[in-house]
Amino acid sequence: MSVRVTYKHPNWLINIVIEDNKPISRKDAEDYIDMYMLTEGGQLQLAELCRRFGVSDEKILAAGMIWAV
Repeated sequence: MSVRVTYKHPNWLINIVIEDNKPISRKDAEDYIDMYMLTEGGQLQLAELCRRFGVSDEKILAAGMIWAV
């Protein structure tokens, strides 16, 4: 029997935050994303980070960054 951990943010978003802030854990990346998502400015910063990694606006919007598109 295996235990599956579920995250509230998409895996690709967590990986981008980890890549940009190495070395951090997945838990820390989740916390970073939570902080970014609190404000309009934070969502804009996170969306810009995603764009630097080649993420489309549709995916950014689907991840919950409503102010970013």
